[in-house]
Amino acid sequence: MSAERWLLFWLLLMCLVIGLALTTPEPAGGHGVPHEGHAAMLKGSPTPPPDRILLLGWLFGLTQIGFFVTCMSLGISHSIRQGRGLLWMLFGMGTLAYGGSLTMMSIADRTAIRSEHVSFLGWFPAATSWMLFGMWSAPLLFVLAYLVGFDRWIIPPESLARFEELVAANQSSSSASEQSADPD
Repeated sequence: MSAERWLLFWLLLMCLVIGLALTTPEPAGGHGVPHEGHAAMLKGSPTPPPDRILLLGWLFGLTQIGFFVTCMSLGISHSIRQGRGLLWMLFGMGTLAYGGSLTMMSIADRTAIRSEHVSFLGWFPAATSWMLFGMWSAPLLFVLAYLVGFDRWIIPPESLARFEELVAANQSSSSASEQSADPD
């Protein structure tokens, strides 16, 4: 399936998830309540969000990750011969790192919401740790893919040579048209 079809798939899936979220009835106490000490501030209600909302939030995050990875793959040359396995391995590992971090963050958040006890992972609450150390480090695998194979996968030497030919032809034709336009 082409990348354009994948983009359309992810966009339609995002629309479906948003539509399901918008048709979910609002839970009782779903809004913030006035804070005792600061009247201008609201605090979270004691009613936890329903599992359907948490599930739809997680699904929306996964569809965004799929859309993001598909957009990054648009620039990859389809004519590459060598190192294709390494490229898709790095992209696959990056996608799994993103999706796994989002999943663990969602599970930790749901657990913290449903219980009185907040578990810590390192110095931070578990969901925050997954966000900081999982979600923020996952792009390093994509950066590694671009660093390792930019000249093989993104702009191979044949494409660069063709680009330089086109630039030279454009410059020579524009300078020739400028000379013919000058009456001097």
